[in-house]
Amino acid sequence: INQPFPLILGRDLAGTIVETGPGVKHFKAGDRVWATNQGTDGRAGTFAEYATVHECWLNVTPAGAKDEEMAALSLVAITAHLGLVHHAHLRAHETLFVNGGSGGVGSSVVQIAKILGAKVTCVELMFGRAGWTLDLDRLLHALTPSTRAVYINSPNNPTGWTLGATDQQAILAHCRRHGIWIVADDAYERLYFEGAGVAAAAPSFLDLAEPDDRIVSTNTFSKTWLMT
Repeated sequence: INQPFPLILGRDLAGTIVETGPGVKHFKAGDRVWATNQGTDGRAGTFAEYATVHECWLNVTPAGAKDEEMAALSLVAITAHLGLVHHAHLRAHETLFVNGGSGGVGSSVVQIAKILGAKVTCVELMFGRAGWTLDLDRLLHALTPSTRAVYINSPNNPTGWTLGATDQQAILAHCRRHGIWIVADDAYERLYFEGAGVAAAAPSFLDLAEPDDRIVSTNTFSKTWLMT
């Protein structure tokens, strides 16, 4: 990571501009803005009372929105939008399956998909003596030929549930047959422990993917190292 010292952590911000440089064209002091994707590639992080940000990273905060809301939504909502709109091309009346439908990205996926006019189906995880588990048969039954995409967050936030390699293979084979996009939120793949001698990262759909597979893997440096 190309970061100067002292290293300042943090990816997202929202607040009010207090001062602008002479070359700034689109913002002025007093404007309310939000930004994400800071704290990397030479850009200072946002865990500070004041932050210096290039105007190309700033966005206008909508009237009535709170800074806390914008900072919380920025990364997760962008992740959801990129997966659904730019990659899966989700359209009105199509079906989207969201595993669980919780967490920051998962809840954003549900809301954005409904705004787009899609039908959203969720299959929740079940909790028992073995911890959190997924009913794979129920999931596959919900993934019909009319399903446009399936969103899976593994390792899951907030439960910690992780999809195993065998179930991944079954889901991938099913989605290949029906032309269903897989949007895999792998943000917590490095926060995964399964005992000594086992891989340090959680199983990923990218390990199984062929060049023509419809898989979007979303990841983030900040979730693993800068924020968590």
